[in-house]
Amino acid sequence: MEIRTEKVGTETVFGKIIKLVEEAEQKKAPIQKISDKLATRLVEFAIGFAFLAFLVTQNPVSGISVVVVAGSCGVAAGTPLAIVAIMGKAAKKGVIVKGGSYIEELTRIDTVVIDKTGTLTLGKPEVIKVQTLDGHVEGHVLALAAVAEKHSNHPIAQAIVRRAGDMQIALIAHSTFKVVAGMGVISDHDGQRILVGNPRLMKD
Repeated sequence: MEIRTEKVGTETVFGKIIKLVEEAEQKKAPIQKISDKLATRLVEFAIGFAFLAFLVTQNPVSGISVVVVAGSCGVAAGTPLAIVAIMGKAAKKGVIVKGGSYIEELTRIDTVVIDKTGTLTLGKPEVIKVQTLDGHVEGHVLALAAVAEKHSNHPIAQAIVRRAGDMQIALIAHSTFKVVAGMGVISDHDGQRILVGNPRLMKD
């Protein structure tokens, strides 16, 4: 068996995941930084009072008890564990968070903008409604649009054709078909010109 490696070390997918995790760990949420400082103060407080308890009682168990009771484990460990738990839960749902600071920012978010297809959308447009003008019937308008679009591979064209199919509209043949890049399509049927596209196409 011959094996050829194309990428090694940090260039691999696993290596990149490790790098992302390391970067996420470095980006602590402000609440984590506060809890770390508070935990440090609590440790100092606990050790000081443990020493004082030992001096007063001359009993080592009393000093240890103060450390146990006033220890900062809950503060020091609780916050990071909560952040890690949230990031883990989000990852299981397919959401990757790049650090605790971003999790804390979620409390101040009032608008979410999705920048590309595939993030939350399926990349498969659908015709939801046909708005007709001048008293035209919805089925007739959709039939004309589907006739013009049936040979186009554009996602919106395919959505129009699918909608016509769902409504059991028979697609009649057309005599001419022309794609105008970036604007739409032009088709002729039974002496009638059909334009499907954006306002620029209609204006031209």
